[in-house]
Amino acid sequence: MPIDERVTAADRCIAEGSLAPLEALVPHEDLPELRERFDRVLATREFDDDDLVAARAYIAAYVGFFHLAEGEHHGHDARHGHEAHHAHH
Repeated sequence: MPIDERVTAADRCIAEGSLAPLEALVPHEDLPELRERFDRVLATREFDDDDLVAARAYIAAYVGFFHLAEGEHHGHDARHGHEAHHAHH
């Protein structure tokens, strides 16, 4: 199954520290919230491996960012295929 281009772009955003790779792929009205979620990912991605609370904060930010990047919105269950993708991070 091919990986959605928005997932690939979201991964590039995190690697590059820029939302630019994803901006053209999501609805304009989602950009403010996407930017907020992206900022949360960047703010939480550096954590001590022994800090479970910080690790959970990063994972929550990461999953929230990817759900919105993929077009999932508040309150929608988006568990499709994330387990395999997120296992790489």
